[in-house]
Amino acid sequence: SLTETNLNGATVTVTLTGATYDASLFTTDFTLNGAPAGTTISGVVRDSATQATLTLAFNGTDFDANASMSVTVLQAALATGTGPATTGTVTVTAVVEVTASITGTTPASLTETNLNGATVVVTLTGGTYNASLFTTDFTLNGAPTGTTISGVVRDSATQATLTLAFNGTDFDANASMSVTVLQ
Repeated sequence: SLTETNLNGATVTVTLTGATYDASLFTTDFTLNGAPAGTTISGVVRDSATQATLTLAFNGTDFDANASMSVTVLQAALATGTGPATTGTVTVTAVVEVTASITGTTPASLTETNLNGATVVVTLTGGTYNASLFTTDFTLNGAPTGTTISGVVRDSATQATLTLAFNGTDFDANASMSVTVLQ
């Protein structure tokens, strides 16, 4: 199946009925219909008189709704038969990207002296948390040495509060901390 994540480099086989392909085929002999923005045909191979495989290129343009894609075979591709001919559709499944952001901390300003026991609220956009969350579902990035996640509470489907533990390791430069929410 085609998805937003595997579309680049994917292949689509187009089989003719009642017609045959020309001996030489070109990407311009085919048209994509309903394909996600940024999708093109990057290559074509004539597998037989009635079958061709198209290689797709996708530039990564984000889309969040499934696409229903078909291919039109233009007359220039046909040795026998009349065209154009359009295939049935195939679904290209969108991947809705989830983003996470720190939407609050307690205390409001985290320092070396208040880091142990501080809480960080992580809010999701475009996704929801599992019913049960564990400290291993999150990763701290850029946190001062000695800082870990000691607890997590699922506040709602889109919000979780992490409790930090800090062992007191001295640091003299400000840190810029972020949180990764694992799949």
